[in-house]
Amino acid sequence: GELVYFIDNLMWTQLKAAMTLQKTYRMKHFKPIPFSEWGCSVFTFDVPQEAYEEMIDKCGWAFLRRRSLSIGEFSDRNGFEWEEYRDKISSEYFYWEEEANIYQWQKPELYVAKSGVQLEPFQVDEEVMFRFPGRPNEEPAVVTRQRVDDQTGEDMYDLEHKYTPELQAKWVPRHEVKSMPKEGDALKLANMEIKWKMAIRRKREQDERKAKLEREQQLIREKARMDRLRSINYQLNATDEDSSVGDGIERKYDSKLVRARLERIDVEAQELHEMTEGVDGKLRRERVKKEVERLQKAANGSLSRSDVLQLSRSLELQYQLEEKVKKRDVTQRLLMESKKQNKGVQDFVEKRLSDMEMHMTSPRSLLRRSIIRSMHMVVKRQLDH
Repeated sequence: GELVYFIDNLMWTQLKAAMTLQKTYRMKHFKPIPFSEWGCSVFTFDVPQEAYEEMIDKCGWAFLRRRSLSIGEFSDRNGFEWEEYRDKISSEYFYWEEEANIYQWQKPELYVAKSGVQLEPFQVDEEVMFRFPGRPNEEPAVVTRQRVDDQTGEDMYDLEHKYTPELQAKWVPRHEVKSMPKEGDALKLANMEIKWKMAIRRKREQDERKAKLEREQQLIREKARMDRLRSINYQLNATDEDSSVGDGIERKYDSKLVRARLERIDVEAQELHEMTEGVDGKLRRERVKKEVERLQKAANGSLSRSDVLQLSRSLELQYQLEEKVKKRDVTQRLLMESKKQNKGVQDFVEKRLSDMEMHMTSPRSLLRRSIIRSMHMVVKRQLDH
């Protein structure tokens, strides 16, 4: 196996310097290397006392875990994976959660099945359905032993594959074992029930996606309407200025009406922005709340109020930054698509106008006609908008 040893760095540096001086002296004076037994206290397999105390002060839990014996793994009531260890010196048990790097002496609460239906127990040699680890589907199995979990009081079973006795499973909870369906009509009913449940779940997820898509489309339509109203009022202002040129020409639009419309557009845009920010903020606060609750459960309630507030602010800033990055990416994608579409329209119109012209022409006239075509498209786009 692997051996762990310790080095005194200061003594090792001094020893290397002395060996370098000795080597230089022997090379200069042609002295041979003496044939004698060499001993050194720089390296040792035993933990030095100073290193032992420093390891305990800096990383006591990690040092304790290295010298302890791993008992096994289990999941708590929140689904987090814990490892159980026993100290070889004090024979005390402690627990470690790797994902959040949490150590504690108290054993976490185990999973307890919360079901309003009382499941019927199975008897020994009774046939059941169970999905063995590594198998994709449920397969017939036989109950070989009944057990009871001392922590939760839940019924546990030892199972054996009906057709492959080498395939076994021990300490299987009751809620993971299903009754053997009856043959014929009972089997058809069980399959139909599974199909109904899957259809209901798919329908619910489809309705949720549809509602979310409708909300997003409604926001997009509102924004497009605001942009369109702004464009219309811009044209009204331009027409208003043009109509005021010359004496005796009646003004088409009143300037007060135009200003009132602009103010109304600004107010509606502000309300739309606040509504969007309110919806996004509510969702963001719910995400922060769930994440903080999860971290509190993982820390076994050891987080103080200041830690919770600081953690909430950090998560709020992180989620805001993620939303800004996502909106920026969507805007850039829409802009690139719009540019690509405009470029395609421009190429199509230019090709169509070019095909309508005479092919027998000089290079100078080709350049001049290309400029005229570009001006024609610009003027047409201004008249359309």
